[in-house]
Amino acid sequence: EFVVKGVKLSFFVSDNLSPVTEPIEYMGNIRLADIESIMVMKLEVMLRRMKFRDYYDIFCILREGHSIHRGIERSLKYSRHRLSTKNIIAMLLGGQFIADDNFATLQPKYSVTKEEIREYILRKLKD
Repeated sequence: EFVVKGVKLSFFVSDNLSPVTEPIEYMGNIRLADIESIMVMKLEVMLRRMKFRDYYDIFCILREGHSIHRGIERSLKYSRHRLSTKNIIAMLLGGQFIADDNFATLQPKYSVTKEEIREYILRKLKD
């Protein structure tokens, strides 16, 4: 529980719904999701929104050495199999991502187009 400007905040998520397997201790009792779990959540959220920033985040996570295959496997479980491997791959390679008007304000580490991201993901899928 936290108190922010006099407002008490508490968060709860059932362990069997959370994809976070290795939380990162941050400060006090604040724990953060590990990078692989963030990829899992990004893949799942892309069911509901097709924002370029989510696509870019997947790209960055893969660039850090995480496995797209493991991310897909875990996102299937996290989505309770509302996703299928075929659907995730189609989503990642389909290129239907909506541009983020203020994406540049996020100061992206890589200057990359959605086509370049698609090619990178395709190579990772073939690994």
